[in-house]
Amino acid sequence: MKVIRSELTNNNGIKMPRLIRKYEKDRVYFISNRTAEGLPFVPCLLINSFIYGILARATCLQPNVRICHFLFMGNHYHMVAVLKGDPDALKSFMEYFDGELAKFINRFRGRTNRNVWASTYDAETILTYDSALEKISYLYLNPITAGLVSSMKEYQGASSWRFFTKGISRSYRFLGSAGLSRLPYGGITKQVSCEILRKQHKNTNFQEKHELLTDPYAWKNSFPEGKEKSEEKVKKEIIERVELGEEKIRKQRNGLPVIGAHNLSKQCFHKHYISKKYGKRSICISNCADVRSAFVEEYRDFVRLCRAAWEEYKITRSPVIWPPGAFPPARLVFASVLVL
Repeated sequence: MKVIRSELTNNNGIKMPRLIRKYEKDRVYFISNRTAEGLPFVPCLLINSFIYGILARATCLQPNVRICHFLFMGNHYHMVAVLKGDPDALKSFMEYFDGELAKFINRFRGRTNRNVWASTYDAETILTYDSALEKISYLYLNPITAGLVSSMKEYQGASSWRFFTKGISRSYRFLGSAGLSRLPYGGITKQVSCEILRKQHKNTNFQEKHELLTDPYAWKNSFPEGKEKSEEKVKKEIIERVELGEEKIRKQRNGLPVIGAHNLSKQCFHKHYISKKYGKRSICISNCADVRSAFVEEYRDFVRLCRAAWEEYKITRSPVIWPPGAFPPARLVFASVLVL
């Protein structure tokens, strides 16, 4: 079944570069972000340890954000999450998560104050149960579609696949970025990984371990169909979709070899790469036109209220009432109030 993405345009028919965010309790979100350059998310012990540590601490700091599924590719990641509380929790979670990822990437690149991300993250609202299944299977099929490995069982990059399929959880220490230096050029060997991790574990001020809390079934309760299904049935549906997708992709490759997990783990952190493909920004994902249309109309009303509040804010320079789910901008600075 085709998944429909809803895109908004401005009055001139041009796609808006950044959509106004609206977060609501019990909504399911498909979150993505991409680095501006390079392939920093090397599927190896060193990089995975930093990613897991940051994600574990982020979920501990913001328990109202339930991470269901996630996967990191070389230059981007995808995540399915459910907001269970204050809408501000998801905003705070993403600011912390992307911020800490950027810090350790810049340190390993030997840079300071450089923008790591190509743009702000996308957070598309998933409106139907079937659409959620589609995006979860798409997330796990990314490495196979890209020709990295032939099966998710072989992929060594940071992901929730093993937590999901085996029903396990692990605790990780947040390693921070202080004290990190530029990685040597070439593949990240196990020896280099162990030396850096040993040093970071010893020097970091964060000694406490945090459990990487993933809730692979939290999303299903946001949809009537999901509430009626058991966790085992949902798990079976996802795994079957992924396995069928893997088989289909292998047939399409017609015997062409994949890069392989071993070669991926030896990839150079400093490898030059500029993505030429960017997905379209959208507000929602749905396989039902009626559900999508209702959501888009509601979102347009929300945008109008946000713009009205913004205009009032610029005139009065005082607090105004923003629509639920909106995030007020930072306080304006006016040149007229500056006195030399």
